[in-house]
Amino acid sequence: KIMAGLLLCEKLRARTQESIIVTDELYNAIPKGITHSIDLKLGETTTIDQLLWAAICGSYNDAYYVLATVASGSTEAFIEEMNARAKAIGLINTVFEDITGFFDGSRTTANEMAQIALTAYQNTYYMDQVCGRFLEEINKQ
Repeated sequence: KIMAGLLLCEKLRARTQESIIVTDELYNAIPKGITHSIDLKLGETTTIDQLLWAAICGSYNDAYYVLATVASGSTEAFIEEMNARAKAIGLINTVFEDITGFFDGSRTTANEMAQIALTAYQNTYYMDQVCGRFLEEINKQ
């Protein structure tokens, strides 16, 4: 999920305040039987920022699929972009077949997973989503 979150942050950073309605297309992008979801409803309105929070900090699978469709037009196109991003950072043993890792097929090595994590760590917007938002929630309590 780190690569998916990183790519979503890179692609959607300028659109975080954009409202989206969960249309048939977005709703149908969520695979049947997926677990750990925020239970998005058809016709529901939310923002990209709220979905990024749910995906990256909450690890909600349905938020990842909806955002991937918003960012790239389809989950298939987003997976292709994840693989292209992996190649761009020099990964030769990493192949993504799913956005969230919920379904089998994606593979990487420990070393390349560390490279993905380092790349995400170097992205200030991604880290703000992971750490900054988490700290905001803790400070509210």
